[in-house]
Amino acid sequence: MPAPASWITFLRLFASCFTAPGQLLFEQLVTAWALCPGRRTLTRLWSVIPAEHRRRYGAYARWVRKGKWSPDELWRHLVVHLVERWASESRLTLLLDDSLVNKSGRKVDGAGYFHMCNPVESVHRFRPKRPAIRVNPYTKSG
Repeated sequence: MPAPASWITFLRLFASCFTAPGQLLFEQLVTAWALCPGRRTLTRLWSVIPAEHRRRYGAYARWVRKGKWSPDELWRHLVVHLVERWASESRLTLLLDDSLVNKSGRKVDGAGYFHMCNPVESVHRFRPKRPAIRVNPYTKSG
């Protein structure tokens, strides 16, 4: 079943982010992503693309890994389009969630993981336990 014309028209807004062959791969992968049930891995996306329209798996993997496109440019185009469409004449309020971002390290000022106030208590309470010995009844033991 071909994708609706309105969907393809939307995806063509991003044509300037890609080369001509890259645009086709982008359209196929994003359409497959929208239709893919379950986990959206590259292999699953590739399997959703109809066999008569898809290229070899390596073409998609190579394009994602080292194709001539920039995720930053793609996001810029998307944000510009969304703002023009939904908030061109009014104030735009953004609510952002950074809970999935790792906020620790030497270069992140004031960030880190803090568990307890007392370091001595922390050491004793969170001491790793020995792993349990597990026996598999289906294997032969010497």
